[in-house]
Amino acid sequence: MLLLTAPALATMGLLLLASAFFSGSETALFALSQQEKLALRRQGGVGAEATIALLASPRRLLITLLLGNMLANVTYFVLASAMALQASSAVEATLWSSAPLLAIVLLGEVLPKLVAASQRQAWCRAMSPTLLLIHRVSAPVRVVIDTLVITPLARLIAPQEAPALSRDELETALAGAVDSGVIDAAEAAVLSRLASLNETRVAAVMTPRVRMAWLSAEARTEEARVLAARRRVARAVLFETTPDSRPLGVVDLRTAVAAAPGEPVLRHAAPPVFVPEQASLHAMIQTLVKAGESLAIVVDEFGAVEGVASLEDAASRILDAMGQGAASEAEAHAACAQREGAP
Repeated sequence: MLLLTAPALATMGLLLLASAFFSGSETALFALSQQEKLALRRQGGVGAEATIALLASPRRLLITLLLGNMLANVTYFVLASAMALQASSAVEATLWSSAPLLAIVLLGEVLPKLVAASQRQAWCRAMSPTLLLIHRVSAPVRVVIDTLVITPLARLIAPQEAPALSRDELETALAGAVDSGVIDAAEAAVLSRLASLNETRVAAVMTPRVRMAWLSAEARTEEARVLAARRRVARAVLFETTPDSRPLGVVDLRTAVAAAPGEPVLRHAAPPVFVPEQASLHAMIQTLVKAGESLAIVVDEFGAVEGVASLEDAASRILDAMGQGAASEAEAHAACAQREGAP
């Protein structure tokens, strides 16, 4: 019995590590924020490149993680059950039934998920290269399972979501509401313009890189004062050296100018908030509000800085849309008054 127990325990230990590996990797990879992904891309390295490659296809990655975790857990419990059946006493059988379960829950699921959630980037850098190798080796099995099992089941049991209204359908609905007297033409124009804001991308409202205010990490109070007076701006992006280098944060020039002479502006820099240039205005506003900031650094798909966009830019676009709607309403009322005054 002892000869069988030692190899079984060693194998179960390895399977426990495998379960922790897959569970923690799932948590770390799918919990990465957009800013963390951009940071990994900028910093580079084998771990970062493997992480980006894995996240390029989230569906396939999830199948690999679930398949690996299931295989490790099933094999683990098969061994535990076999040892329980060969136990020489009821106490030993109970031990083989309960201890492995407690170990897999705590050491294979809970603990790795807690560590991965708190150290997402570090976990991804360390584990992604190995996971990428497993991901590629298991590709044939994954394709078969996805094609023959997961996709058919998803079509059968997945809830069918109602498609969102297209722009033409929205215009038709608004026209119908106007015809039925629910709203007037001016109100319909305002609603149409506000709805179009969801289609507006950050790139349409951002200040391009060539016109954005910026300072280097070596800048002092005097340089911040000169920039604030020359550009008439309240905030500037802080780079390591130039806009081609890594952005370190956003500096409130009003605070930096009020600081003691010669003080580094880096002390007044807030962490940078990144948004993709193809993100919607609504997404940018949500990101900034969540971060408690008012200026976002706009990046392209490769993480390169393209410019900056602020809450003021978004508000200006919204007010512009409402202003145009108000103008349309005034024109409609004027036309109505003219018709009523006509003989």
